[in-house]
Amino acid sequence: MQTTKTSPTTATTPLTTTFVQVKLEDRPGELGRCARVIADAKINLEGFNCGPGGVHLLLGNPTQALDVLRKNEFEADQVELFALRLPNQPGQLARIGEELGRAEVNVEACFGVAGARENGRIFVRCDNIERARPVIEHLASVQTTGNPNV
Repeated sequence: MQTTKTSPTTATTPLTTTFVQVKLEDRPGELGRCARVIADAKINLEGFNCGPGGVHLLLGNPTQALDVLRKNEFEADQVELFALRLPNQPGQLARIGEELGRAEVNVEACFGVAGARENGRIFVRCDNIERARPVIEHLASVQTTGNPNV
């Protein structure tokens, strides 16, 4: 299987990336404390999603981040997600959800970022990476070629 380096320390397939999932206590200041640990270690924060119970971090060096977070008593793990760059236009999330659903793949988490003039990025965590992979590869090839029959 071909791999692509997305950070100095984490190899992933071309359509996946590694996030660091951090469990946060439900009290004031926890997000700030977590972010300070990352900042003080001079690890670039490239994206994040925060919700009940924790935060998912897209980082320049997820392995180093995992180490410093654990040393600072945070419960943290690495999580593999699919990462797609798609045009910023209506229906992209619907298409992803429908195609994964037809393949009997459950979406466990999903979030996206869209720019006004550029492709958006959608990150998807699935219950079955191997079953989801051909669907994601197809969606990515449609984006690259413009042909939905690829």
